[in-house]
Amino acid sequence: MESAQRFEAVDAPTGKCSYTILILPRHHTGSRWFEVDIYPPPKWKESRPVRLLFLFHNLYLLGFHGGKEKWKFFDDAEMDGIRLEDVELYIDLLGFNGGYNVIGQSYDSFNIGYLGQLLTYSTLVGFSERTDDVMLKGALCRVVVTISEALRFLNLMELLIKVFETGQTVRCLDVVVKSTEAHNNISYHFTKWDVYCSVIRSGKAAYDANKLAGFPEFRSFFSFIGVLLPVDD
Repeated sequence: MESAQRFEAVDAPTGKCSYTILILPRHHTGSRWFEVDIYPPPKWKESRPVRLLFLFHNLYLLGFHGGKEKWKFFDDAEMDGIRLEDVELYIDLLGFNGGYNVIGQSYDSFNIGYLGQLLTYSTLVGFSERTDDVMLKGALCRVVVTISEALRFLNLMELLIKVFETGQTVRCLDVVVKSTEAHNNISYHFTKWDVYCSVIRSGKAAYDANKLAGFPEFRSFFSFIGVLLPVDD
């Protein structure tokens, strides 16, 4: 993997770097993907890992492998760099796309706690043609929230660490709020990450706090955003 690049915000009066955010790598050669394996508790009879495949440059989930036969990919998964013969041999499409307009959930009742994570594992490792679509989409959404979004948003990562450290079996991602306070819930920001990346790159001088709810100052982004998209995304 290439050495990490960083975006640095410079404080104008002092000329010193005041904030730093890692930039995701874009690989023009070599591996473009990374894999995360999830395992059940040691006491479970089932011990196979569920393998999850993500793109490096934007953290998108491509699909999963539950230990049986082929990988299962979203219909809109970016497969550039995978040979056609390998796609035919090793990959099946799920029959739906991976965007939030398809797999998104009601986040004020969406469990990111221990029982939710167990449900994700059991749904994916036991996947078959008879698996309920609603359960499957919920499990895949939980994967995206727990891994991709947690890397993108620092406060979500902190929340998940707290949930896991304290052994919370049930913890809903969001709370019910007024429409004018939607930005106080983390799910509000999931589809805006690319916008935030562009705003950060544009710099403090170009920032207009009136256009983005929840960020009264430019520096607010630096305690909120964990990683940035590459420049050419």
